[in-house]
Amino acid sequence: MYREYYLNRPECPPGAEEHLLKIGDKTVPYQISRSTRNKRITLKIQVNGSIIVCAPYDAPTNLITDFVESRKTWIAPKIDLPSPDTSSNNLHKGAARTSEEETGQITYEGHVIAYSIRRSTRARRVTIKIDRNREVCVVSPPDIPASEINAFLHHKAEWIYTHSIISERPLPPERNYQDGELFPFMGGSVTIRIRRGDNLSWEVHGDELKMVIPGEFTEYHTNKAVKKIISAYYADQIYQFSMPFFRQYAKCLKIPVPVINIRDQKTKWGSCTPRSINLNLRLCMAPKNIIEYVIAHEIAHKINPDHSPQFWKTVEHLMPDYRERRKYLKEHGYEWVL
Repeated sequence: MYREYYLNRPECPPGAEEHLLKIGDKTVPYQISRSTRNKRITLKIQVNGSIIVCAPYDAPTNLITDFVESRKTWIAPKIDLPSPDTSSNNLHKGAARTSEEETGQITYEGHVIAYSIRRSTRARRVTIKIDRNREVCVVSPPDIPASEINAFLHHKAEWIYTHSIISERPLPPERNYQDGELFPFMGGSVTIRIRRGDNLSWEVHGDELKMVIPGEFTEYHTNKAVKKIISAYYADQIYQFSMPFFRQYAKCLKIPVPVINIRDQKTKWGSCTPRSINLNLRLCMAPKNIIEYVIAHEIAHKINPDHSPQFWKTVEHLMPDYRERRKYLKEHGYEWVL
């Protein structure tokens, strides 16, 4: 009842507002859209670069504009603008903290190691994450001072140095999502061909993946669209390739053929649940015999859910040379990135 009453009051903010955001020397317009269906403030960037902020019906304008201001470094690259220098900026009171707004650095053995801070209400303590590109990110509860985080990283400097600066783990290949670029495909490669047009579409001709990207797409949205098309193609191909093997192995193990899902998983090549088996679509970038190993590995979990000696006996029953294939996967898996 109060909501209906408040919506008719003069102090209730308007349903739509137009505002301007200053990024560097550019002025960028954005629209605020309030609705009773919105539970929190969210920011969307359309493919043409227009910015829409969705907010609850009673969200004050100053709270919304502060939120947008705090997201400038996130917005800039998505509308083809250089990221603003936020090193001297202070966070607005009540604005969301983001990893782009908080950074720091430590020095060890003469090397400067930069890091970003990501605040999370789910974090119970400060943790350090080093991704496959050797970039350091600190996940922290919202109320931990930056100075305390910096002191913690100085304490862990040797470990960070070992796993970033002098890490022997190879860096993954860089993807540019450009016309003519080669992507690994089942032991061979596929060439992406990009042209501009009216509607987003794609088709396969031999070893070429041809796609049409709308002319209004920015570079950021073009890259996202190309990656999405490659992912869709890989997901379809890995499903078609894997099903005959799942049927074969299921028959060998005398179990029903499981439900197969294809997903873009970040850390796992496959996983098995009581209801289904999930395969990583990036497996399409591996040689076929390596894909077969992951299939055998995951379906063996239908018999042995753990990695006990009996599990590995089941895998060996399906694939006697699994050890060589497993070793290859460990050594080359870093190469298969999108």
